[in-house]
Amino acid sequence: MAESKVAGGRWVAATIHQVGDGQVGAHVSIAVENPGDLSADAVDLAVEAGGQSLEQIGRPGNNATPLHYITTGATTAIADFVFANPSNASPTRAVVTLDGESVAFDLGDSGPLPVA
Repeated sequence: MAESKVAGGRWVAATIHQVGDGQVGAHVSIAVENPGDLSADAVDLAVEAGGQSLEQIGRPGNNATPLHYITTGATTAIADFVFANPSNASPTRAVVTLDGESVAFDLGDSGPLPVA
């Protein structure tokens, strides 16, 4: 799992949770004060694998929809994404954009991915 960084004034982390079948599944976790604080249009994710940017083929809800969230002492908004990955290459970099500010996470080769 990538370490957290600040983008758009909030702590964010990008996690790759599935590589295979020609796709990459990923999500962005965002620290929020209250459920419903962020809508889907506030966050975006780009993923690189095999030396190229992967095509985003799935993203959270429509732009007016608040993101899903979990509360476990802190509240975290979750944005799920899916990318086309025809060569099943291992993701090497993820770039989260939140409220127009971007941060990059170098994923490197971390070995087998954990089951989500």
